[in-house]
Amino acid sequence: MKFGIAGFLPGSEQRIGMAKKLGYEFIESSLSALYDDFSKESIDAMAEQIKSIGMPCIAANGMFPKRIALLGESADKCEISEYLCSAFEKTQALGFDVCVLGSGRSRKVPDGYPIDRAYGEFAELLAETIMPVAERFCKNIVIEPLSYYITNVINTLPDAVRVIKAVANPRLSVLADFFHISYNHEKLDEYSDMGKYINHVHIASFSNRFAFPRPFDGDDYREFFAFLRNSGYAAQNVSVEAQDITFSNDAEFTNTLSSSLGYMKTM
Repeated sequence: MKFGIAGFLPGSEQRIGMAKKLGYEFIESSLSALYDDFSKESIDAMAEQIKSIGMPCIAANGMFPKRIALLGESADKCEISEYLCSAFEKTQALGFDVCVLGSGRSRKVPDGYPIDRAYGEFAELLAETIMPVAERFCKNIVIEPLSYYITNVINTLPDAVRVIKAVANPRLSVLADFFHISYNHEKLDEYSDMGKYINHVHIASFSNRFAFPRPFDGDDYREFFAFLRNSGYAAQNVSVEAQDITFSNDAEFTNTLSSSLGYMKTM
C-alpha cells in the first residue's frame, strides 16, 4: 500500500515536506476549501512547492460546500456545473485526478423523502451534470459512503455500487473509508468482490475520534487491510483523513505521523 495524508492546504508546505521525509508518498487536499478560502495564486504557489518537494497531490475531498444542494427541490444543476468548472479550473495546477464526492450535507434529503427517488436523482445528476465536467477536466470521481449520522443517502459500499452501476461511467468509482465502515457496522467479509469498484481509501481511528491510526487506539485495522488486499483494490492508495493534522508543534507532528505510518505498514 501507498500511504498519504489528507487535509493539506496552501501554507502547510513545510509540514508536507516533513511528511515526505517520514515516508508518506502523497497528499490530498479539499476542493471546496481551496475554492472558497484561497486565491489561485496561493494554490499555484502550493503546486510549485509540492512539486519541488516531490509530494504529489493525487486527490481532493470536500467536493461540494454545504451551501450547494445536490438533491431535492433546492438542487440547481446549473449552479452545480458552474461551481465544479470554476473549482477544477482554479485548482488545476495541483494536478489531482481523484475527487471525493462525500459532501453528506449537500446530498442529504428530508426525512420521508422517497429513497428510490433520491437514488434516481443522484444517478441522473452524476450522469448528466457531474461526470461531463469530470471528463472535461480528466477527473475520476469516487463516491464516499458516509456514516448514518452524517447523511441519509449512500451510507454503505453496496449503496455506492448501486449508483455506480446505474451511471456506468468508467470515471466513476467508490471510496472505502475505515471510519464510516466501522460506524455503520458493515461486514467486510461479505464484500469479497468489492475491490474492483474502489479507487481510493480513507483511514482514521473510529474509536479515537478521527485520530491517526496508532497501536492500542481501540481499533482493529487488520481486517480492513486484508479486505483491501484480498478484494482486488488496484490503486493501493490509503489516505489518512485525520481530524487534526496541524498539531501544536513539529515534534508532536513528527512523532504521531511516524508512529502511525510504521504501524500501518505492519498491517
